[in-house]
Amino acid sequence: MKCVDERRVEEWSQSTHCNLLHIINNDKEKADFLRHFGKLFTKLIARKRENFLKANSKVLCVKV
Repeated sequence: MKCVDERRVEEWSQSTHCNLLHIINNDKEKADFLRHFGKLFTKLIARKRENFLKANSKVLCVKV
């Protein structure tokens, strides 16, 4: 087994990150909230990414 298209995972991570940057740059109230809960939020994103990887592992991995 070899995992091929990991771009989808990267795209998902980047889009999530970009959404966060957009909030931080454009909404002071939400930005303050995000900074206050930053560590918790980072863990949440890591967990979501991990779940995304697990959910898509069948799609990502193919016999070579």
